Amino acid sequence: MTPSQPLSFASLRPLGSVVGLILCCMAYAAEPTTTINPESTSPSGTPGFLPAFKYVPSNAERKPEAQLPSPARSADQQRLVELSANGDYSGVVREGASIMAREKADPELKLIFANSLAWTGNLSAAALAYADLANSPLINEAQIGLANVERWRGRDDRAYPLYQEVLKRDASNADAKEGLELSTRELRPRTAVVH
Repeated sequence: MTPSQPLSFASLRPLGSVVGLILCCMAYAAEPTTTINPESTSPSGTPGFLPAFKYVPSNAERKPEAQLPSPARSADQQRLVELSANGDYSGVVREGASIMAREKADPELKLIFANSLAWTGNLSAAALAYADLANSPLINEAQIGLANVERWRGRDDRAYPLYQEVLKRDASNADAKEGLELSTRELRPRTAVVH
């Protein structure tokens, strides 16, 4: 561009990209509130920067308790249900491992434990716990949990068919529909702009 040429948006486009990249880097480097939460872990198992998962159920959600008759539970098992209801998923994992090993757990309690594992970042253990529910009456909830774990691991290609299987059994399942939509978005080809 010579001094006699007027400025145009096309001539500023490369400069705008560079300035935008610099501003993004400055904002990222200057963020003072990022702290490590030692209780949360990344999918690789190292301490992560994400806060612990806080599950907030929607009003329209079906609860597993409504699907199954209330089982007789020991006091320890009932404590796990109460910890989960209060949102203390780390407590469920901490106390639940030994309880689940020594006592026979009903499918609902197994699902609570699996969800707590997933929501505290113990994705590998959660995947195994969800797989243990494959032949239970809570197969849809377990399969959605397993699909979510795959999505959180960045494996939307594995999550997508799991959500589809749930929708074949229950076409109105809102969680499976949402998960399928999120997986589809991640699997959709990206558009690249070439100059």
